[in-house]
Amino acid sequence: MSKPVTLLFHSELDDPQAWQQVLCAAMPHLRFLTGPACDRPEDVDIALVWTPPPQGLDAFPNLRAVLSLGAGVDQLRLDRLTRPGVAVARLVDPTLTARMVDYCKAAVFYFHRDLHLHAQHQARQAWKFIAPRDARERRVLVLGQGVLGAAVASALAAEGFRV
Repeated sequence: MSKPVTLLFHSELDDPQAWQQVLCAAMPHLRFLTGPACDRPEDVDIALVWTPPPQGLDAFPNLRAVLSLGAGVDQLRLDRLTRPGVAVARLVDPTLTARMVDYCKAAVFYFHRDLHLHAQHQARQAWKFIAPRDARERRVLVLGQGVLGAAVASALAAEGFRV
């Protein structure tokens, strides 16, 4: 019989019980540990994390994969992972993509409709009219055309911006 896979979960943002319930139902032989403490780091095969646990990812000598609970991996501090051959994957989730599209559209519209200037005027009690501009007059640069970047670019183009 093969050794069960041991997964270490570490996040201050996500509910470990929700993840454990779903993952263990799909993989009954999964050993699910929650961080940051881990009494047998040599048993950990996979780290499912938002950020690395305090002891860092290198503390797990048999780590085979790091799965990010976010769309990106910058927060994982992978430059501190010195062991080669550890697979890294990030989360792709339609809900997360929709939220990121909403966030980026809000940020673009904040500047497109000069709300940053209105906020400055309001703080000085200087009420100045700023004529709104058409979205077709604005060019927006989206860096990256991955899952998130492509969705953001498409949504902004649908609003009339030149992307």
